[in-house]
Amino acid sequence: MTTSQMTAWLEAMPDAARLLDAEGVLIAQNLRAQVQLPPEKQTEIHRLGDGLRLETWKVINVSEPDVRSLANGLAHTLRNPLSSIMTAADLVRDDPHIGGESVMLVEIIAKESRQLNRILTDFLNYVRPRSAQPEVFDLAHALRDSVGLLRREKALPDSIEVRDDLPPKLPAWGDESAIRQSLHHVVKNAVEAMQGNGTLRLAGELFDKRGRVHIEDDGPGFSHESLARAFEPFYSYTPECAGLGLAVAQSNVHRAGGRISIENRRQEPIEYSMDDSAEKPTQGARVCIELHAPDGESELPVAADVLRQNEVVTT
Repeated sequence: MTTSQMTAWLEAMPDAARLLDAEGVLIAQNLRAQVQLPPEKQTEIHRLGDGLRLETWKVINVSEPDVRSLANGLAHTLRNPLSSIMTAADLVRDDPHIGGESVMLVEIIAKESRQLNRILTDFLNYVRPRSAQPEVFDLAHALRDSVGLLRREKALPDSIEVRDDLPPKLPAWGDESAIRQSLHHVVKNAVEAMQGNGTLRLAGELFDKRGRVHIEDDGPGFSHESLARAFEPFYSYTPECAGLGLAVAQSNVHRAGGRISIENRRQEPIEYSMDDSAEKPTQGARVCIELHAPDGESELPVAADVLRQNEVVTT
């Protein structure tokens, strides 16, 4: 490969990039690398064949706001007053001298404060996900735990039946904590869609070297617009929801090299009536999450092998 061909290859990369030989001598670099030097401790080194080394780093545009810095500032600005409000509400609620309407108003303050705190947590998880710690784990067990946690939190009412058709074990590869967070959001959405009545169905299988789970509900399903925009941040078809749960779920699954999809269980289009007394169609929705599965007890999936072979090192 000629120097001009190397330069063209580097120019096609979205980040600043330069190619060096075994002795650290610069061979070629793209225009972004010429304009901006690598930030300290933010350079990724990729070991290539014949002793070559590819260095890449993000180009920082000082004219644009840093979303992660804004998120950190938002957390610092809102967490403390929210904590104070929730603590004050708890203290007032426990005061034996208040009653009637005052108790109801304090309950509203406490409830809305907790909701704001959850929205802030989801936002931070979306814009600044923690470093992934992938490992082999039991996807079926993680899903069962998510359902059990919602049941213990009273977020899954006893009036909703849970039908467990999951296999005893379902090995998968990914950051277990992040995937559990995704499962929690998906199951919670399914439960909320049923509004207290219906059946939550859990199923799964190992297919084409992937662990796959299905979460189905008996809710009204998705409209065409909601189906197309389900994973869009801050989009929600219910006013009480911030619209970040499925966006966070998708981000976590994609970072694990997996796939997540949503579909209506019945393919007929949903026709909602303007008459609130009219019976709404019941067809339900299905969410499918797929993750790489290890071929054997000591083997890692293809995605992990690629990461290991690239030997990416952050300096």
